[in-house]
Amino acid sequence: KDRTIGAACGVLMFGGLLLTVSRGAWIGATAACAAYLLAAGTVPLPRGRKLAAACVLLAVLTAAGAGALHLRSNAGASDSGRMELWRSSLRMARQSPWLGVGPESFYAALGREKTDAFVKVYGPTGMQVHAHNDLLHVLATMGLTGLAAYLWLLWRLFGLLRAARREEASRPLAAVIG
Repeated sequence: KDRTIGAACGVLMFGGLLLTVSRGAWIGATAACAAYLLAAGTVPLPRGRKLAAACVLLAVLTAAGAGALHLRSNAGASDSGRMELWRSSLRMARQSPWLGVGPESFYAALGREKTDAFVKVYGPTGMQVHAHNDLLHVLATMGLTGLAAYLWLLWRLFGLLRAARREEASRPLAAVIG
């Protein structure tokens, strides 16, 4: 029953990703699946590494396919707009490197820091509330201090997932010894 539900979820997820035509979503979903399989311990580590390599290859191929669809749809302004958004985010970070422009202040700061090229792509009233990049968003809004804290939290989360996997792997051995 669990496999049926899992397969149905996988089909729905794939369908949703296909409809988004988002290279980032496809790469992120593939990377998340690889990370889950490795962290959950559902696949033995040597096979898990092969599976992770296969997921990386799949991510590259899906990104290439999505890129081809993206170019066909003439949506190039989205990519150049995102690059300008990232440039504006870096300008915000340079404005206040240690503490950033403040949590939940990205929208207001973008009004002051958007580049001329950003205005050309998004128009004079075009705005964004997020940098479309977690690390740049944290750097712009919370500075180097916030970025260091965010990276530390991600590192600790990864460590907790690895510890949980080691604990799960040692349970059968403990049952035999116990």
